[in-house]
Parts: sequence; structure tokens; C-alpha cells
Amino acid sequence: MVSAVLRSGRPPANLNEFTISTMTANRRRSSHQREVADLIKSTFVPPLYGVVHWDGKIMKDSLGLADHRQAILISGAPDHVGGKLLAAPTVSDGTGLSQAEATMTALQQWNCEDCVIGLCYDTTSSNTGKVKGAVKRLEEMLDKKLLRLECRHHVLELVVKGVATELFGQTTGPSDSKFEDMRSRWTDIHQDDFKTLPVSDTWLQQVRADVVQHLQALIADRGNQAFIRDDYREVADLTMMLLDTGPQQPRFRRPGAYHHARWMSKVIYFTKMYMFSNQLNYDDDMTLHLQRMVQFLSLLYVPAWLSSPMPADAPRNDLLLFQNLLRYRKVDKAVANAALTVMRRHMGYLRPETVVLSLASDAVSDADKTAMASALLSQPGPDGDGDDVAPFVDSDTSLADLVDEGSWLLFRLINLDPSQWLSKSLSEWEGDESYRRYRDFVRNMKVCNDVAERGIALIQAYASVTKVDEKLQCILQEVEAHRRKIPSFEKQMLNTL
Repeated sequence: MVSAVLRSGRPPANLNEFTISTMTANRRRSSHQREVADLIKSTFVPPLYGVVHWDGKIMKDSLGLADHRQAILISGAPDHVGGKLLAAPTVSDGTGLSQAEATMTALQQWNCEDCVIGLCYDTTSSNTGKVKGAVKRLEEMLDKKLLRLECRHHVLELVVKGVATELFGQTTGPSDSKFEDMRSRWTDIHQDDFKTLPVSDTWLQQVRADVVQHLQALIADRGNQAFIRDDYREVADLTMMLLDTGPQQPRFRRPGAYHHARWMSKVIYFTKMYMFSNQLNYDDDMTLHLQRMVQFLSLLYVPAWLSSPMPADAPRNDLLLFQNLLRYRKVDKAVANAALTVMRRHMGYLRPETVVLSLASDAVSDADKTAMASALLSQPGPDGDGDDVAPFVDSDTSLADLVDEGSWLLFRLINLDPSQWLSKSLSEWEGDESYRRYRDFVRNMKVCNDVAERGIALIQAYASVTKVDEKLQCILQEVEAHRRKIPSFEKQMLNTL
């Protein structure tokens, strides 16, 4: 093909002046890939304050052999808010030690050790183990206490899984047979004949009004990060229709993937199953369980999920959800307790060192911020680390109650003294450069491990290209850089090249 192209010119090229050997082309391509990857690495500037993300998955190489690959990335301003891939090594196993060692090696190779202030990770025991978990190991290797940022998507996925197990029992295998049955019968469903959710409880009626207002604001804000994925928009639209506030001519998407790895599959499928339960001919017991499920999902869970990527709102949202679940016990004790059991194991954003993220939130009231500022200024510090005791939360707990000497950790990690603006009135905070620096840092922080999952997706796309690990690492760096340069193939983008 190369020779045909060369000879098609006017005048035709002299083949003796060109190298068309496939082996030579392959060697030169490999050499060029190394050069590009080395250039990317040599010009890399670590973020000012970085959060490390990692995730692992077993995948096959070009020979069909299975390897346990780990994606290691770092996120942070100014240049890597969306995350930068550092490495994609193979690890011998999925233990906390192996993951920590691989992550530490990548940080050292890219000179990122000093800038790390936090770790964002999935809620697996290999990561969270108090003695041998990867988080604990990394803190020991880096010789400093770090912000522990459990992936908010993973935590909330565990919450809905706990409620689903309570109502429908344990599932086995990679998917749910109930979802498979509903998808197989979808073509027989009349989409203009669906049920909405009756809400009779006075408190829940107020919750419903708040949820509708919240979803309407999110849907109107098309640039909101909650709607980067189509699933999130579908969940918002379904919830609005379920609460009888959707469009007059509703449209339902055909049910898609329902495996457990798809974040929103449970919410989407359970909602559709309830809305079309009359046509699906479920018995009374099944219909009642579906109603209990979607009541929890639409009124408590969906608003929490759609707000989960917002780091500044994370403590406030977790406290609100926890306290709403305590109150929800009077409505559905079994469902509330199932969700609370999971949440009590994952109170990371209500810990002293992370609860101060709320100082940068627009959703937190001025009174709560003022109380938090007073509570923080009254604590000994700024050298205190606090302890590792899980916070106690009840229906009367406020954000200020969760502040202690450990709350100074975040400010110490980013070399910022907040005393000056904390002592001012709230109306003066925005005029303080130190506060604006803190606010911008918090709002750009990543508290969902989607960064690492995108890294895993990138590795999966190219793991079968070559059996040579060094070559794969170079290819991944090239592809990532190319995607940053050309994020889409729209005309507007291509015209800028």
C-alpha cells in the first residue's frame, strides 16, 4: 500500500529513496513513541496540591494472558484538575501492599511525592484496611497523614445495594435477573401508561417539594458536572416523572446495561419496574416492595447521588442524608436501618479533617459556617491531627459539632493559615485572598474515583495492542496527550488545529 501511494504521485516517487520495510517502520514507531512519552514526562509539572487516584482490574494482553493492571493517576490544579495518568503497571495481586508499592513507585518516577495531600479510592478492604490497607501503607511510605477521600459514588452505591438486599434479597452473579426480565419485556410496554408515586406523609411531601426544586435547578443547568453522563440526566428525568412533575409527553429510554458495575442501573431499573408494574403483572408483595424502594430512591437517594461529585457540599449532604434516614425510620424502619448500617461504616466526609470542606460550600447556611469558624478557632492547633475515632452523629448534630483539632490538617497540608478570614464576618470572606485560594482549591478537588475508572477504560482499550509493557506505557501517554489536545472531532474543535 505504501509503495502504491508513493508511485501514484506526479511524478511518481523513486522507491529506492524510501524505506518500506515493516520491521523498520515498527522500530521507528517504537522509537518515536518512547521519545514522545519521555517528552511528556520531562515536561510534566506536578499539581500544586495533588490527590492520588488508583484502581485495578484484571485484563488480557495481546496474547490473551490475564494481568492485574493498576491505573495510577493524580489530580489537582492548575493543569491536572481532570486527572493525569502516571502509570499502568501490572501488580502481582490486589493486596493493599502491592497497590501501595506500585502507587508509590509511580509517584517517585513522576516526582509527585511532595505535592500529595490526599488519596481518593474505592471502598474495598484492600484499600481501607486499618493495618494493611493501601491507604494506611501509602501514608506510612509518604510519612505524613493525608486526606482520606472515599469515592462518594462507591459509598452511595453500597447504600442502595444495602436497601435492595433488604427488600429483594441477595443477588448472585454479575447482574440481576429481575432487571433482565424487565428488559426482555420492554417492547410490550405502553409507555404512556405508567404509575406515579403517592406521597401522603406530611414530612415527605415537603421533602418531595424540595427534591423537585433541586432537580429542576439541575436540569436547567446543562453545564452542571452532575450531567456529564447521560445516565444522570435519565435518573433526574425519571424521578421527575415518578413524582408527577415531568413533561406532559414523557419519553422513556430503552433499558440498557444492568450489571452491577453500572452505577445507576439499580435506580433506573427499579424506577421503571415500579412505574410499569401494572403492565408487568407483578404480585401485590412485589409491587409494595418496589414502591418502598422508589420512595427511598426518589426522595432521599437521588438528590444525594446527583450532588455527590461536589466536594464542598459533601459533608453537608452526608449529614443531611444521615439525619433524614434517622427520621425516615418512622416511615420505613427496615429501609432506613439498612441504609444507615452502610453509612455508619463510611462517615469519612463527616470526620474533622474533611468536614471543613463545608466552609467553601454555597449550600451551607451562613449560621452554620459562622459556627464552624468559631469552633475551629477554639481548637488547639494548627499542629493537631486529631484521632481516628469515627464521628458520632444523631438528629441534633451540626457541622460545627464535628470540628476538632484534626480539622487543622487540611489547612496544614495546603500551607494556608485561615485564622485571619475565620475571625472576620462572613460577608468579608470573599474579599480575602486566602479564603478565595481555599475555596478554589476545595471546589476543584476530586472526591469521586471516576478519574481512576477513566484510566482503567483507557488501559482496557489498548492493553491488547502489544505484549511489551514499556511500549504499552508509551502508547497510553501518547493517547492521553492526544485526547487532551483534541477532546472531540466536532468542526468547532477541528477548526482550531
